[in-house]
Amino acid sequence: MKARQLTLTRLALVLAAATVSMMLTAPLATAEVYKWVDKDGVTHYADRPMPGATEVKLPPAQTYQAPAAAAGQVAVPAALPPAPADATTRDVGQACELRSPKDNDVLVNVQSIVFTFAGPEGSTPVLVLNNKRYNAQNDANSIVVQPAPRGAYEAKLTFLNGRREVVCKVPPVTFFVRQPSVLRNRPNR
Repeated sequence: MKARQLTLTRLALVLAAATVSMMLTAPLATAEVYKWVDKDGVTHYADRPMPGATEVKLPPAQTYQAPAAAAGQVAVPAALPPAPADATTRDVGQACELRSPKDNDVLVNVQSIVFTFAGPEGSTPVLVLNNKRYNAQNDANSIVVQPAPRGAYEAKLTFLNGRREVVCKVPPVTFFVRQPSVLRNRPNR
């Protein structure tokens, strides 16, 4: 008997929460807006009809649901793989890699972008992100860029030797930052 009473209590709480949620969101979906011009020629808008007001038809609110972040998106390989035999590296034996973010990654709700990489020992990494240059210290393995506004980013990573010559270059990587909409998360008035 007691278990059934607990189940009914939980069901009642779930139904109450769902009802409150529907009550809060339903008016937003079907909100009516009225427009009128007062005696001084000032245009007013309201959610209630006024004398002389006409109803304004608004388009539905634009919403967007960001895709889920890829599983293992921030995983960093334990060891640097051998350099491919193509134009991504200069000088024999000089390997470099941008470990994160990867090409076409989607970073969701981040305050900063952390670039992790590996390159030739003693070289200086130089990151160009959307045509803005970021330098790191010798032998550094990360660069943090903040803030991280929503949008598309192109990252180019190069490693320079002591004479400022390119010793290794990573192919460009494009990734995306998704942030919550300020319109979607506004408090109700």
